Amino acid sequence: MPAAKKRSTRDPRALSHEFLLRATVRDLDPPIWRGLLVPDHFTLLRLHRILQLAFGWRDAHAFEFRIAGTVYSEPFEDFNGEDARTATLASLPILEGTSFRYAYDFGDRWQVELQVEGRMPHAEGRDRLPFLLGGERAGPPDDCGGLPGYMELVKVLDDPEHPEHQAMRDWVGADYDPELFDVYAVGNAITLTAAWGGV
Repeated sequence: MPAAKKRSTRDPRALSHEFLLRATVRDLDPPIWRGLLVPDHFTLLRLHRILQLAFGWRDAHAFEFRIAGTVYSEPFEDFNGEDARTATLASLPILEGTSFRYAYDFGDRWQVELQVEGRMPHAEGRDRLPFLLGGERAGPPDDCGGLPGYMELVKVLDDPEHPEHQAMRDWVGADYDPELFDVYAVGNAITLTAAWGGV
């Protein structure tokens, strides 16, 4: 009698992939960007939470992704798109060399272009968590008035003689510098938050 086949104990996700994404806030020069490595079993809701941490936003407003003509978000009244809570990166038509759009805060209307720079098998021996690989410049603060408000904020902060300088500085905090981005601190925050189930 032939021996029974041994059932594999291999994690079915072990052969999954990771996406290398470059996220850039649109219409700003110099650009504000982040490089991210994200497992493909992550949902779009989890990617949204990673982007919030990466750009320093507070997840205080609605969001959506637009991918190949389809809108993904958390469902709300009269919403006709797809559910970002269940759509995984692996299930979506996102290929290397393509891009898709993330929008946050429909008042300020931040638009982030996500360029798919690579898709590779998961590396053995490394935790399957999102990683921040790089970036430049601080993200625009929440509720600063979109692109026009952000550009005015940068101008005022750069001019100590401006009559609104101190009020703006008090609003954004003493540590906010539009030109600086602490990749190590933000990267650790993303990795630790994911490890503890926060994304």
